[in-house]
Amino acid sequence: MNRLSLQWRLRPGKDRVGRFGGSQTERRYIDFAIDGSSLGDRVQRAFGDVVGVLGWQRQEDDEQAVGELILRRPSPPVLQGRVALFVCPECAGIDCGAVTVRITRSDDAYKWAGFTFENDYDPAMTDSNKLESLGPFLFEPAHYESLLQRFLNNPRAAHDYD
Repeated sequence: MNRLSLQWRLRPGKDRVGRFGGSQTERRYIDFAIDGSSLGDRVQRAFGDVVGVLGWQRQEDDEQAVGELILRRPSPPVLQGRVALFVCPECAGIDCGAVTVRITRSDDAYKWAGFTFENDYDPAMTDSNKLESLGPFLFEPAHYESLLQRFLNNPRAAHDYD
């Protein structure tokens, strides 16, 4: 079994980003760490500027995301049963591109497999090749659910969640 933990990360804000001089909003967000290793670091090396779905949006958004992660709420229909883990740090929109995973549950484990970068408008932009070395990961159900519930109970805590 793998061990999931949740770690606070910071995406720094910047002024004058890109050739048109836009800005980049600072985001404090939750990263998924598996066996002590940041999943966000691996995803960002492959796809650039994305952040975890937890910790930086409204409480309702965190509740929806956790519901999807524990398979108690459906993910958006466009994801066809997949769950977004990392999204655009400006709008969280799937149309900007999201890293998704297929989550299944058995009596023994939650399984994360089939990591993919996708959006909601162009299937040709879907890319699972850059993430094919990720997973599958298996998580013990009681710890997995308890961890996510502890986050929901205190989502703005200054500490990480193990």
